[in-house]
Amino acid sequence: MPLLLLPLRLAWRVFSRVAGALMLPVSGAVWCLRLLRHGADIRAAEVVVLMTRFSGFGNSIQGPDAARRMYRGKRCVFIAPYWNFKNNPEFNPFVTRLWSDIKVILLPRFAWAVQYKHRAISIPFVRGHDRMIVKLTKGMARLLAGKDVIFKDMVEVYKEALPRGTENTEADGFSLPRVSSAESRSAWKDYELEVGYMFILMRTGKMIPIRLPDAMREDMENRTQEAWRNAGGAGTAKLCCLYLRFEHRESYTTRLRNSSTVEDHLAAIRLLNEAGYQVLLTGDREIDPAIRREFSGRFIDSDSISVDKNLFQLFAATEADIFIGNNGGGITPALANGTPGLYLDWYPIYMGYPNSWFYFKTISTSEGKMVAPEELITKHAYDLFCSFGVLKNITSEEIRDAVACFIEDVEDPQSSDPYAHVAALFPEDTPFRLSGARLSPAWVRRYFQDSPEQAGSQSVTEQGLVSSRVDG
Repeated sequence: MPLLLLPLRLAWRVFSRVAGALMLPVSGAVWCLRLLRHGADIRAAEVVVLMTRFSGFGNSIQGPDAARRMYRGKRCVFIAPYWNFKNNPEFNPFVTRLWSDIKVILLPRFAWAVQYKHRAISIPFVRGHDRMIVKLTKGMARLLAGKDVIFKDMVEVYKEALPRGTENTEADGFSLPRVSSAESRSAWKDYELEVGYMFILMRTGKMIPIRLPDAMREDMENRTQEAWRNAGGAGTAKLCCLYLRFEHRESYTTRLRNSSTVEDHLAAIRLLNEAGYQVLLTGDREIDPAIRREFSGRFIDSDSISVDKNLFQLFAATEADIFIGNNGGGITPALANGTPGLYLDWYPIYMGYPNSWFYFKTISTSEGKMVAPEELITKHAYDLFCSFGVLKNITSEEIRDAVACFIEDVEDPQSSDPYAHVAALFPEDTPFRLSGARLSPAWVRRYFQDSPEQAGSQSVTEQGLVSSRVDG
């Protein structure tokens, strides 16, 4: 069998390269024609941003949001290619409807392509195709909008934030420490996109919220509120988007960020309902029929109100009063809108965002001994792949306690952080520290009880961090 595979591989290499070379000019011509369909928007643009290296739901929102923030006040067009796979689309088709201050254009690549293990095998090869469309898009932008138009690759937009973030002093008063150690530089490189976006969020502050068109919003609001009233809810419900991430693919780094089950969140959902929140489930988990019957309209997903799943995902994430979720693309609308967020089962702990609270996954050694929280923060913050231990999802009780604290915290999100002295244990050049991210009070109380306080003379017990659960 191995002897038979060798000529087959050789034949494929020859065929794919010849076919790719022949098809590449055709793909380029089709790309230009598709750009011309949006010629009026490009002609009016002052800035054109092209995103080729990143894909997926999160990037389809993070990319345009970063571009409109970096070029606030300019007429900006954002363009991204995608694979037109019917069963597994790269982008939510309603994403282009969210924006009022930037034009978002998503164009399919003209190529023969199939999916294999979450990758695209294409003719022409994607790398050559995308190098070509960068040059073509730049040329078309200059042709239509004039030589003064600003053309940027999305990578350049993120990198524009990063060099300024490594300076000791800033002209605009935004002062950040230098990235110095080898492990720090490695982590920054691996999370370059996320770190760049974090800096952009911090520098630009509030923007026009991203929202679906009014007619869509009104229909969705009527459906969700009707479900709330039918379930016995009083008045107008506040909305909590619950994003639970779970990818089935056999990828170690993917599994590091997967969520706890829906069942593990039920106690917390009851607390949210009692506080007047209707909980809208997005992401990869599904509501079991028995749970659907128990909660009725107090805990819903797209099936509960008979709407398109893609539309529901965007409505829930952009209209939410508060956001609860895991580390994945589904958190991006909340970040873009500045929605207060509680991030559960979070890993890597290195990353953080403004206006956010974090409760980390439980981490133990290979022998089963729990990694001390001080050691986790001070020694392992840069370890993005948990090479030092084994990750375990948090329990239902932990989720409930974290949500109980969050409900209290969002009543006054601008109040001082009572556990800032614990967050200060993070190395100063970590995004968690730089962003002003907060530790969930429930996490501090559970895992720092009886630990000495590192930033002062008082013990953690004397700081009031001894409670291992939140009073309910």
